[in-house]
Amino acid sequence: MRLRRHQEEIERLCRGIAMGELACTDILAAVTPGGGKSALPVIAAARLLGAVPPGQARPIVERICWVVPRDTLRRQAEEAFVDRAWRALLGHEHSVRAADNAPDPCRGLAGYVTTYQSIAAAPALHLAEFRRHRYLLCVDELHHLPGLSDLDAAAEAAEDTAWSQALLPLLENAGLRLLMSGTLERSDRRPILWLDYRRDRLTPGQRRLELGIPGWAVVGYDRRAALAERAIIPIRFGALDGRAEWLLNGELSCVESFSQASDKLRPMLFTALRTGYAEAVLRRAFDDCREHRARRRVALGLGPGQAAPGLGKLLVVAPDQAT
Repeated sequence: MRLRRHQEEIERLCRGIAMGELACTDILAAVTPGGGKSALPVIAAARLLGAVPPGQARPIVERICWVVPRDTLRRQAEEAFVDRAWRALLGHEHSVRAADNAPDPCRGLAGYVTTYQSIAAAPALHLAEFRRHRYLLCVDELHHLPGLSDLDAAAEAAEDTAWSQALLPLLENAGLRLLMSGTLERSDRRPILWLDYRRDRLTPGQRRLELGIPGWAVVGYDRRAALAERAIIPIRFGALDGRAEWLLNGELSCVESFSQASDKLRPMLFTALRTGYAEAVLRRAFDDCREHRARRRVALGLGPGQAAPGLGKLLVVAPDQAT
């Protein structure tokens, strides 16, 4: 095992912070999906927990809190800290706990992992913990949190900002922040919590992400770099189009193409995926996958049914396994 380019950069930054050579309060890691983002909190904890820079009396951070958007990721985060390969590579012995909303979430360990939902359900409990100890706060998939800025005054009252309102005090009280995401844009074009934006002078009403902020370090790892390092495998992209009609609140809507859907894209997509169109798309994808694997078998000199790496795989995304 070796560190990827962005992982090496995170380790270099954390070493600099630990030694007092780098004045940094926030690390923003924009890492393509599948690029090894889940190792970054482990690297940061290995280099920062308990580290006291020269001339300071207290450690930069004493504990780690890793926040994830889904409960399945909470267990994965817990397992990442006890992974033998990472422990050997980084030389650490830290463990974290997948915590609920009971008091003392760390229970004697180096930190805890929780979800956005848990923090929103008991914000005072987590804030009290952050005020008792200096925390390294790792926020996974930051783009799930809409901003609460003056650029979006209406966002303050929106129901979908509950997670942001609960996380904001933790961000403000953390000793150091590691912010991770596979994208720095939201589908609704709203700002992302804790990131700075400036108004675009050339496009009225638009905003641009501001990355050159004192105290911030930005680490990027895009799809091209991940492919070059073989951190991810190539993906074949295709597209199917269609026409949809739906009735909502007594009003009939009709769109001839996904490219023409504009603000009706969401209801059009859900209409398509809840009808026979979804089965037709899946059948086309399945047939295409079979043809691709057959071509790969010929190229690799394999017989029918013979297993080997490099044939390609089909991944189906659905609301649940039963679906």
